[in-house]
Amino acid sequence: EQELLRTTELFNQINRHANDIFFKFNFFPKPHFSFISDSLHEILGYNKKDFIDNPKFYEKVIHPDDKKKFIYTAEDFKNFLKSKQSGNTIRFFRKNKSMVWLETVYTPIKDEKGNIGSIIGISRDVSEFKKTQDELINTNEKFNLIATNAREIIYFYTYQPKPKYIYMSPSVKNVLGYEPDVFYKDPFFISKRTTGKTNEFKKHEVIAASQQKRNAFKSKSVVYQVKKADGTLLWMEDNVSPIVDEKGRVKFLFGIVRNITELKEKEAELNQKWSDYHQLLNESPMAFVIHDQGICRMCNKELLKILKAKSEKDVIGKNLISYIIPEQRQIALERVKHVLSGKELGFKPYKIVNFKSETINIELRSVPVKYNGVNSVLTIIQDLSQKEIYEKERLRAEIAEEHNKTLLKEIELRKKAEEKLKLHERELTLQAAKLSAIFESSSHLVWTVNQKLELTYFNNNYRNTFKKKYGILPILGKQAFEFIPENFKKENKTLWHPLYKRVLEGEYVVFERRDKNNKGEDIFREVFLSPIKNEAGKVVEIACLAHDLTDSKKFEKQNIEKAAKLRAIFESGTHIMWTFNKENVYTSFNTNFSNAINDLYGKRPQIGQSLVTPSNPREKQEYLKFWEGKSEKVFKGEIIEFITERINRKGEKTYRQIYLHPIYDDKNNITEVSGMGIDITDKILNEQKVKNQTAKLQAIFDGGLHYIWTINQKNELTSFNHNYSRLIKRVYGLESKLGTAINKGKMVSKRAYNEWWNNQYKKAFGGETINFETTFTSKNNDKIFLEVFLNPVYEGG
Repeated sequence: EQELLRTTELFNQINRHANDIFFKFNFFPKPHFSFISDSLHEILGYNKKDFIDNPKFYEKVIHPDDKKKFIYTAEDFKNFLKSKQSGNTIRFFRKNKSMVWLETVYTPIKDEKGNIGSIIGISRDVSEFKKTQDELINTNEKFNLIATNAREIIYFYTYQPKPKYIYMSPSVKNVLGYEPDVFYKDPFFISKRTTGKTNEFKKHEVIAASQQKRNAFKSKSVVYQVKKADGTLLWMEDNVSPIVDEKGRVKFLFGIVRNITELKEKEAELNQKWSDYHQLLNESPMAFVIHDQGICRMCNKELLKILKAKSEKDVIGKNLISYIIPEQRQIALERVKHVLSGKELGFKPYKIVNFKSETINIELRSVPVKYNGVNSVLTIIQDLSQKEIYEKERLRAEIAEEHNKTLLKEIELRKKAEEKLKLHERELTLQAAKLSAIFESSSHLVWTVNQKLELTYFNNNYRNTFKKKYGILPILGKQAFEFIPENFKKENKTLWHPLYKRVLEGEYVVFERRDKNNKGEDIFREVFLSPIKNEAGKVVEIACLAHDLTDSKKFEKQNIEKAAKLRAIFESGTHIMWTFNKENVYTSFNTNFSNAINDLYGKRPQIGQSLVTPSNPREKQEYLKFWEGKSEKVFKGEIIEFITERINRKGEKTYRQIYLHPIYDDKNNITEVSGMGIDITDKILNEQKVKNQTAKLQAIFDGGLHYIWTINQKNELTSFNHNYSRLIKRVYGLESKLGTAINKGKMVSKRAYNEWWNNQYKKAFGGETINFETTFTSKNNDKIFLEVFLNPVYEGG
């Protein structure tokens, strides 16, 4: 009684203080709630009486789209079990009109016949979980959208222990027209589609494999041509960097590939134009020179002839003013200033001294131009010592004008190129802003440190995590080791200083760290440390990123343990187990199955190969006939059960109980069939022996002149032979029936006689073996004398 009181009090405490809703719902004689915990009011705001008095009250408070999910009948519950869901998640409206997600798990209660008559449910508020889940799904969708629509291809690749792609971004479909899966199947897929006499990518592959093995791989850029899925050729630039583990070994290569076809075409076009222009200048009968503040930047062959220089090297980079005689140099410098201010100046005579120390009379005409983005001067030079210079003056002027137009076109082209570069810079700025927004909203820890190991940037998550662990906020411009609590300083300095030093030397560092949170719980993070270099290639800062691996570690451990248990189950016992797909190809099997197939057909099954069948044509035909239609039924959703009888190569007969079940994928499509066979040979043989023994015993039981019967402790007949049945007919005029009580009803004799028999039976049930003689009188008053033996029958004996 005390225990009952304690249990009742415990139940009342749970009912009053539970955070979840407990209820019992009965399906018969009509659906109704027989119990609901007090927590209903705390979660939904309604009284439990609302639901108990009106079982359909849920229709008023449930979301319209979820009404069909509410389990109201036994049939609804059976359909829910078939769906194989762990819980039933439904949206409800609280009394204050706000919405709450409740996830309910059910326990069925069966009656004595095994039918489900009611269910016990526990409903938990999972609104926060659903909100987080929706946010995660939304974030994942955005990430996938970015990865799919990016203009660059991102990949992870390794040559060790064998070449393979670890990751290929979906954007490869947009750029090259190939699905990511083809790269996972063929690690040399892209190499097979590169082209060109000088195939830089194939050279890179040969070198990179060796460099990764020797941990000597350095970041590089590889430019190559590749054939798209539609057959067109693209120029690609592959920027490859090594990713190293905590031991400094190159774990894999990280590559960003961008399409530079348009850039290559523009580059080729510009090179061709420059080549044509340079050729045109060299073939021109007039001398040209482009100079910056008098320093020669470009000239043609005709100028070299006038100066009698051996090659361009003698003139390029030299001060052209030095060739003019000293008394005219100041005038020349003044004209250069006027041209650089935007003025065009006509021809003016000058005297220059060439490389042979000869004085030559020339005329110079200068106009402003922009060369390589710098304000410069284009000077046209006429050698006045040439004959017929005045007749050719008009022709030279026209040629100069034509060349000037070409130069202006070149200048315009360069302007457009510069504008395109500025546009690219703006795009990079916008991309940086987007990345900053991602960093600030990310669940990753992101921070940077300079060469003095001082914090130069950190995101919100880093700041919050730092405060939870150390009780203070991080400070920009200071080393974290300077201001964290004393008990953390030594540990942190020992861990982070050597790692930062490696990165400052140009190394990429990736490692996993086990830490404790502010609750003392283990957390795992994967940390990436990358060098940030300036234009000169010097490491000036370190970029650090850490993401939480705790959940994946737990999930990984659970998966390993689960896989080990499943493998133990799969390989334990005497059962044979196998699975096959719609092409009748093995997808898995255990050792017992392999041994059984080998015993039958002399060959073992192989994963990925067709089902093993007998080699003998007659046996194969019988085999196919036996299995005909069975797998087809299972692929339609049926569960098949049957018994097989097989004779192995040793001539031994084996019986098995076979069960075939459909296997569903995540879209509820049947993709495979699982088979399980239980060896019931001993059972079948024992049953045959029992049948034979029973037949023999039955022959003995019904043969001869003996009267044989058995009764239970209620004096009810449990068996009898034909002679006994005829005896009862003679004495009482009744047909003997199993379960009929003797010494009762029409089988009652005199009271004293009945009591005497009951005493004899009582002794036998007490364990005695009784032997006595007695007399029966038939309906015809015939005397029947019997010698009776009563023997106790023991349970299990």
